[in-house]
Amino acid sequence: MESKLKCNFGQSKILLPVIHVDNQDQAMKQCALAWMAKCKGVFLINHRMRYTKFNPIIEAVIKEFDGDMWIGVNYLDVPALKAVDKLPVGVDGLWVDNAYIHQDEPINDALEMWKKLQYASLMYFGSVAFKHQKVVTNLEQVCKAAAPLLDVVT
Repeated sequence: MESKLKCNFGQSKILLPVIHVDNQDQAMKQCALAWMAKCKGVFLINHRMRYTKFNPIIEAVIKEFDGDMWIGVNYLDVPALKAVDKLPVGVDGLWVDNAYIHQDEPINDALEMWKKLQYASLMYFGSVAFKHQKVVTNLEQVCKAAAPLLDVVT
């Protein structure tokens, strides 16, 4: 299968630092540190700001690194099904804290999300046994259900 990533991660293990964004200056400095440390990309996460303030920072990071660094986003204030519609142009991946894949439940929402992300050619990191979700008693079952719908099961 051909990679849809603009940064070729190849077969090696990679490190994608998570940057908890406070402001644009801090995000730029943290991304520059990651770049100097030879990281191939980063995840930007908004903790204390709304996505409307976060998106211009994401756009500035994308512009600064001119497409050389893979940029992933995790919105903490936007429901997963709406997140893909909020992303600025140039984002490479989306991480959601809830991929809508649970034990003994239909995966209609998960399928809808997968279709949106495939259309947008984004790498999809989806959590299946993460904070604030229903308790998973059969992790293997949930991961097998998630594997066809996620690029990275988290």
